[in-house]
Amino acid sequence: MLSFKSLFPSNCFIILLLLANYLSLNACYFRENKQLKKLKTHAFGGLYSYGTIAQKGRVGCLTVYPETDTTLLFTLDLNIGEPAYNNGFTGGRLKLVNNQAMVSDSSFISNTNCQWTIVFNNDTAILKTINERTNCGFGARVFVDGKYIRKNKKISHYFINPENEKTYFKKGLGY
Repeated sequence: MLSFKSLFPSNCFIILLLLANYLSLNACYFRENKQLKKLKTHAFGGLYSYGTIAQKGRVGCLTVYPETDTTLLFTLDLNIGEPAYNNGFTGGRLKLVNNQAMVSDSSFISNTNCQWTIVFNNDTAILKTINERTNCGFGARVFVDGKYIRKNKKISHYFINPENEKTYFKKGLGY
């Protein structure tokens, strides 16, 4: 009796197994993306940034992941550029009301002297400090304020944390 394995050389069999595994993982990924596209917050997902490179000045990167119809998960990575290259990193869950969210004392920022808003408008996210509450635990002179332009609408399921590790939104932010 012929088995499936005997019909193919061992290298081909391994390649077929790897291909089957890859296709099944992609099927799960696309199924999850279809679920995300149904969310009202999907319209805000993606990668937003300002600045070009830290050697030329301030840069910021906001990654937004739709969680529910009213909540987003996010990470914010900031750097002031030369000469100090001070930076800041934070992330967490936002409750969205009328395309706007407020970030203040919460599970991801423990200092009550930190408060800012995010307003989404078309392909921009405007981040603005409220009442000069800028003490967010970032490096010296690192502030969230700026107009972040959406560079990519693709929803990333992960981000790179400050330790340069791939971290999935649903696991890495504790949700």
